[in-house]
Amino acid sequence: MLESLNPASGAVLGSVQATAPGDVQAVVEAVAKVQPFWSQLTLRDRARYMERAAQVLIDESDEIRDLIVAEQGKPRNEAFSMEILPTIDALHWIAREGQDLLADEKVRMPQLFLKTKQTAFTYEPLGVIAVISPWNYPWSIPLGEIAMALMAGNGVVLKPASLTPLIGERIGRVLERAGVPEGLVRVIHGPGTGPALVESSVAKVFFTGSVDAGRGVGEACARQLKGSVLELGGKDPMIVLPDANLDHAIAGALWGGFANAGQTCSGIERVYVLDEVAERFLSGVVSGARALRVGDPTRWDTEIGPMISREQFELVSELVADAVAVTRATREHPDVRQGSSVRGAIDTTLIAGQLLDLRGVIVPEDESYPDVVFDAMVVALSGRIFLDETVELPPEAVLRQIWEDHFILNPAAAAPG
Repeated sequence: MLESLNPASGAVLGSVQATAPGDVQAVVEAVAKVQPFWSQLTLRDRARYMERAAQVLIDESDEIRDLIVAEQGKPRNEAFSMEILPTIDALHWIAREGQDLLADEKVRMPQLFLKTKQTAFTYEPLGVIAVISPWNYPWSIPLGEIAMALMAGNGVVLKPASLTPLIGERIGRVLERAGVPEGLVRVIHGPGTGPALVESSVAKVFFTGSVDAGRGVGEACARQLKGSVLELGGKDPMIVLPDANLDHAIAGALWGGFANAGQTCSGIERVYVLDEVAERFLSGVVSGARALRVGDPTRWDTEIGPMISREQFELVSELVADAVAVTRATREHPDVRQGSSVRGAIDTTLIAGQLLDLRGVIVPEDESYPDVVFDAMVVALSGRIFLDETVELPPEAVLRQIWEDHFILNPAAAAPG
């Protein structure tokens, strides 16, 4: 059995049956027996199931919110805004747009000897899809990926994070209540099941997690000549230029850095500020961070809940202590401390004291995430730029100067997990 713990109190929430790694292939084969019947449904019929799932989620939103709060630690408002509402929106979008995206596409054949032929691209289901999901967004990430796979006519095996197994089980029950055929979506748990699932006969793998683990998933899929979609962690800088709207930039930094207790794949991890606005920006962020309410995630007025686990709390505490040791521009040096009633919460006053201006930054040398700073620009996996559209150099021109694959330009509110 695999136990689930409340990160705020340490209390046992429940347990799930662990799957032996040797049994994973049998689970995949069982889903493969159901999947052909599902694939015969029309796109419109599959879309109706997605719409039903969205309605089930609406009907059960309070219960699901409380489960996310209890097992993952997000405050109530974030459980709604960052997990439940985006999923409802995604289900409706997949149901609506999926029918056009997956429809046959006629292809015009201009060659003379093919003039009498009719040709089309047809999108066929792959079979069984693996979804290996993270603990930081244990509801929205896996359910969105499952919905895409189902809409395309596939079956799914979900492997939730070991820290959030009850949320994974609830995803399965929501789909069952929506009428998805029994056995089309299966949930597995336990040590070793992730690698076993990757090595199984699944046709494709969705993986969200660390770079090291993702590299292993990608290599394993490549050896088997099957597809993989890897969403991995990154170094996520925010760049504040002189013409930025500082109020927006400060609010974006607070949201991007502290939402989900900072446990977001694309959360802001560092800020590069031009000298002209550095002092005002720093002062605003420190003041805003001090005002954030750290506490019990079940309270509506709580803004920062606990870290997901004791191990994560200790890791972040170590990083904060290291920041104090290696930088010259720290404003305060308070000790790391836990909240009085919430196990594993880190006080934002502490983090605010470690904000740095550009003159005090020491850029780490990490081959996994090479950072190159030039003309106040940053090369990294994802980033945000705050720049007023009236500045002489258009924002698009700034973006083109940075070698990057993902940007959010004014503001940081809409970010992937």
